[in-house]
Amino acid sequence: MTSKRIGTLAVISRSVFVDHGHKLGFHPLDGAYIDRLASYFERVVLYAPIIRRGTGSYSVFQGYDYEMQARNLEVEGLPAGSVASGGLCEATFRLARVWCYLLKESRAWDFAYVFMPSPVGVAAATICLVSGVNYAAYLGAEWARFAQMHFRWRGVRGVVLHKPYVIAAGLLEQWVMRHARLRVVVGPKLFERYRSLAPTMETPPLLKLGKSDFYWRLDTCQRTPITCLTVASLHPRKGLSYLLKALALLRERGWRIVLEVVGSGESLFDLQRLAFQLNIDRHVRFSGYLSNGPSLFAMYRAADIFVLPTLGEGFPRVLYEAMAHGLPIVTTSVDSIPYLIRHGSEGLLVAPRCPEALASAVETIITDKELRQRLIRNGLAMAERVIGADPAKKAAAEIFSVLVNEHNLPKRGFAAATPDGHDGGAS
Repeated sequence: MTSKRIGTLAVISRSVFVDHGHKLGFHPLDGAYIDRLASYFERVVLYAPIIRRGTGSYSVFQGYDYEMQARNLEVEGLPAGSVASGGLCEATFRLARVWCYLLKESRAWDFAYVFMPSPVGVAAATICLVSGVNYAAYLGAEWARFAQMHFRWRGVRGVVLHKPYVIAAGLLEQWVMRHARLRVVVGPKLFERYRSLAPTMETPPLLKLGKSDFYWRLDTCQRTPITCLTVASLHPRKGLSYLLKALALLRERGWRIVLEVVGSGESLFDLQRLAFQLNIDRHVRFSGYLSNGPSLFAMYRAADIFVLPTLGEGFPRVLYEAMAHGLPIVTTSVDSIPYLIRHGSEGLLVAPRCPEALASAVETIITDKELRQRLIRNGLAMAERVIGADPAKKAAAEIFSVLVNEHNLPKRGFAAATPDGHDGGAS
């Protein structure tokens, strides 16, 4: 059977490359996804900013250590400084430079895969429309909520610009999604929002986890101290300060309990200081970033309860990982989480920003053996249903179907192939 792959795919990433000196690293799960996607195209060009060792952002992204594997993939660094920072005028100037750069590059594109939410993603979408290049949009989170949580301007400027900024983010998201030939969304909430704009597909989660990594167990909380685990970037939107306050409440109630925090980020010092102020610093360990693999999985297996106090996002991948390792879960009822985790079935859901609710939910899991075992059993069953799907293959199949076959779009001199990478003929 003759293998055919079609055209040049431009991937405009929401992530960054990190120059570690000896290699360029990328986000492990995003990198594996793009590598898999690359096998369906003749040529893939991945556009992303490059963070250099020694710069202020390096410590935030130093855990990005995945080396891209696809031989037909080329890396193009976006103009220096395209990662959001600085003032409004500076950010606008940087974005204009990115727009001009991508406009020139777009002459070689056949398709584009635009990752959202991102101002660069909006720029890429406008270029695609101007240049007549069809694009698919990958939406990982609701941009209005994402913008609200990442808004950093303070003072009079913050008061004046906050609401317009959030509204603009929502409108830009809708514009990009409306003009895309294919929408790939994370989580059922976003799927419900955009399902009327056919074709829209809900992507399986990006996970570096196989069935062989599952940790089958019947129960936890059989020893003291009880270990709570959270795996998250150390950023205010993850709500970790509320988890530290919940731990302090549990310690005051006499529970012998410790907290393992896996992750890195800008809030590390603030969280360490808060733990000291709450007099729980001896009972909290900040383990830093751990990539998906044996070291991280060992942390899941050693824990008794998984807690994610997030303030908002799509559907956190770590919840799937926790369920696959047989952990009862406490998390917040925000965004897409309640669509997939039912309170009392796969986990306990609490209101965000509420240390008392977090503490009470953890206490309930510790004291209610029947509930705890049900959460473990149902969580493992859900993870087993989800894990093993190939999101890159599914996305590639939809790109083939939508951009080439269903809409009879111009093929710009290349032959269409079926989604598995082969032509449709007999061998």
